[in-house]
Amino acid sequence: MSTAADAFLFDDLSDRVLLEIVVAGHPVGAARPRIVRRPDGGVHTVMPDKSVAWEEHARQLIAGAWLAVDAFRPPFPGLVLVDLLALQHRPGRLGGPVKKRGQTMPRDRFPAGQKPDIDNVLKLGMDSLVKAGVLVDDTRVAEVRARRLWTAIDNDGNPVEVERVELRVLDLRIPF
Repeated sequence: MSTAADAFLFDDLSDRVLLEIVVAGHPVGAARPRIVRRPDGGVHTVMPDKSVAWEEHARQLIAGAWLAVDAFRPPFPGLVLVDLLALQHRPGRLGGPVKKRGQTMPRDRFPAGQKPDIDNVLKLGMDSLVKAGVLVDDTRVAEVRARRLWTAIDNDGNPVEVERVELRVLDLRIPF
């Protein structure tokens, strides 16, 4: 049985884009907080600097793009789809004319199977959307598409793309 929500999956989404943003640099995942003992014997949690720095950089870029339309633009109240693409440079063993099991490695983008975990990259991206004021809360995300790929390379094995995270937020327009 098909529902209105199922039909959406096959619609043209171009008119539903609320935000598109590119965060240049190596994709970073949401790290686990570290527990630190204070000199007085108490404990507190500390987020790793790398995650905090990436999230703040992304928040600034996202907020700038969101508020460029209207300086007083409120967070989007409806349900959304978040589409994330994380592009990473290939490790040396996957660059150049390396053969693996008798096959030459592809030159185009292909799925990456290395840290950071895609769910942690997605979590940091969604947290940045909330902190930038695009979404009221990440519970407004009803659908997610996430991909982590190695960048394309030239014939010498050099990357032809920059490492980055691309985020798109689309209005689902589902009545509720």
